[in-house]
Amino acid sequence: MKPFMMFKVLTVALTLSVGFIGCNLFNPTESADVASDDPDALTYEGYIHFRKGEYTIASDYFKQAIHADSSHSSAWYAWAKCIMNQQNINVFEMLKYAKSSGSALSGFLQMSDDEAIKYKNGIDSVLFVLDQLIAREKAGKTDNAVPFRVYSASYSILQLTKTGIAMRKTQSSINNMFSTENGFGINFSQLNLDTLVDDVKEIIHTTKEALIALQENPDQMSTVLDDLAPEFKLLSDTGKVVAVGFVADQLSFMDQQVSSTDNAGRESVFFTVGNHIDDDGDGCVDEELPDKIDNDGDGEIDEDLRSNDIYNMGDPNTVIAYQKTGYPPFKISDSYKLVDINGDGEPGNAEEWEINPDRIFKFATALTWTVRATDPSSKEEHIRIKEAIRLDNDINNIQYDLDARKAMLGGCWNNYDYNRFLMWFEGRK
Repeated sequence: MKPFMMFKVLTVALTLSVGFIGCNLFNPTESADVASDDPDALTYEGYIHFRKGEYTIASDYFKQAIHADSSHSSAWYAWAKCIMNQQNINVFEMLKYAKSSGSALSGFLQMSDDEAIKYKNGIDSVLFVLDQLIAREKAGKTDNAVPFRVYSASYSILQLTKTGIAMRKTQSSINNMFSTENGFGINFSQLNLDTLVDDVKEIIHTTKEALIALQENPDQMSTVLDDLAPEFKLLSDTGKVVAVGFVADQLSFMDQQVSSTDNAGRESVFFTVGNHIDDDGDGCVDEELPDKIDNDGDGEIDEDLRSNDIYNMGDPNTVIAYQKTGYPPFKISDSYKLVDINGDGEPGNAEEWEINPDRIFKFATALTWTVRATDPSSKEEHIRIKEAIRLDNDINNIQYDLDARKAMLGGCWNNYDYNRFLMWFEGRK
């Protein structure tokens, strides 16, 4: 299986201070008064047993309170804390792994398989309850006595712990998640993940959820970033919020892409980056930027991405540019080997790098697609054709010759000659 990537993953990971983690979900300080035999009273009784360490009995009370009033957020929240204690999820052990290496997330490589399973299962049990509470709050079905922002930082820590555990399988690539330039700023660039697509999907989802949660409380977000990465101290609080918001937005889009039924079995089309190969079957090579825009004009978005140093979120100018446009600035990576993106025999020519105000590459404006996904009625056919061509990668058993590909899809295939067509099969398994 090809290497996969996850780009723009903000390293707001698990090197957090004990004081910061010791709040909210990890250190209950609530009190309740008995008023009558109602949800409040049941929650109060639950806390009596909670403080005695009788978590099973306490959980029963909290669940009774929820049964009596499903909008009772205090009971949902308390039930999640009970589960965390029942599962023996130790925040100090989490910190030990998070802070045991100078590189974010790398400390989890030292965790044993048994510990990884224990933490993942335990966290999943806690999130099972919290996710229901969060969903109810979004739907306006809670009393809002314990809003998400109260425990959002703790929620993000749980999700980021899952990210660290999932990334244990990508040992050699973790340190490539990010880089710094001259001690200033964070470059978000590609990360090749030699792992299964399902692992990459989980990393994207959990990191996205963590960053969204961090946005709930900007003051705590700033504390986390300053504690983790000194470079972020050079950014204003507004700049930090923009940086986290941008990456969360991009990961949310990726999460939607790989979860779409239209893309079932095609996840690698969105994960494989800068490998100088046409990964989606349209004849174009590394033709998209990770900007949620259809840069090649074929109707699909962020497929077969190119490798670039696209933005530096530690750079105030980048933050300003993103605030003004909603899209990251674009620059060519010095280390990127220029390739023949549109199949015309001229690698790295200007039209393959020039982009217009609509974020469409100049080369794409001249492409003619026989079928493309801009019309919902043709999207399924467009994807079916691209997928058939993508999988037709055995040069000794070609199913669709060059003329067939031009007739079926067009686009970049119209620029190929026979020699360039044979080159298309190079580097494929």
